[in-house]
Amino acid sequence: MVQELAAALAEIELLRAENERLRGLLGLTDDRQAEPPVAWEPTLFAPAVPPRPVVDRRSAPADKIGLFRSLFAGRDDVYAVRWQNDRSGKSG
Repeated sequence: MVQELAAALAEIELLRAENERLRGLLGLTDDRQAEPPVAWEPTLFAPAVPPRPVVDRRSAPADKIGLFRSLFAGRDDVYAVRWQNDRSGKSG
């Protein structure tokens, strides 16, 4: 049992040394305490609208209206001038 444990520990040390050699060949460092790299984000198709603010029932009315308008935004460049219902004849 003691011999098996010693053999296993020796094999672990050999594997660690091989891993270190391979990391050196690949140019990888064993810096596991460093911050992870910043995720890449595409710049070609940047979001057209800014992120929505967090709104809850305690938020100001202006914030609630701003959220509603961002969710149900229509076109600002098109306005109806007159409409008419052909079936009922109503217009406005």
